[in-house]
Amino acid sequence: MKRKPTVMTVTLSSVGNPDHGQYCGSNVLSPDKQIQVRDFANASEICRAYITQFDLGARNWTGGAIKQGNKVVANVSYNGRVWLVTNRLRTHE
Repeated sequence: MKRKPTVMTVTLSSVGNPDHGQYCGSNVLSPDKQIQVRDFANASEICRAYITQFDLGARNWTGGAIKQGNKVVANVSYNGRVWLVTNRLRTHE
């Protein structure tokens, strides 16, 4: 019996920056979302599009967690770089 592959998702979220008079809670500048992705490159593209769409700065970006099932396997930083979650962080090129 074949095992069904675990779905991979990426979290899209932001917070306001109180230094710019923005409320610092979540769901203020942009809606929090969990989006299904094909792979790390797709997750990076989706994150960058979300950041651009909502004109987010680096201090606003709180999303980017890539999950396989319930386990975080990588993170997408503000610049779109994917960081694998291991004992030591390393980049996925």
